[in-house]
Amino acid sequence: MNPLAWLTAGTSIVDKLLDFIPDPAAKAAALQSYQMAMLEFAKTEEASQATVEANEAASADPFTSRARPFIIWVCGIALAYTFVLAPFANPLLHLYFPKYVPVVLDSGTLMSLVTALLGIGGMHVFENVQAGKVAAASTGKKQ
Repeated sequence: MNPLAWLTAGTSIVDKLLDFIPDPAAKAAALQSYQMAMLEFAKTEEASQATVEANEAASADPFTSRARPFIIWVCGIALAYTFVLAPFANPLLHLYFPKYVPVVLDSGTLMSLVTALLGIGGMHVFENVQAGKVAAASTGKKQ
């Protein structure tokens, strides 16, 4: 969850609480103190998340992050079945086993998940290229 979402969500509550402070200078100081505390919280939260992501990226275990590789493997296997294996295997199986009912995967849901994964991955690569974090060999540029 984005820590800054708490800042905007909590502001309406803080505004109501600040209405109980009659002095405008004290009210402004209290609001500034709250905002600084929330920004410090957001910085700390993002720094700890960046540390976790850096440790996962440095790991030699390809399944360190668990969820992302699992979803990518599941989507890859489902795409291979839907578009490569099933079109060839189902007619052959139906010839030898006439009562065979082929398994049909919902390709609409599968494709929406795959395009979301590819879009997020492409966005991540684009951000890294813009930030200069990607080596020239991987972007195709000559140094």
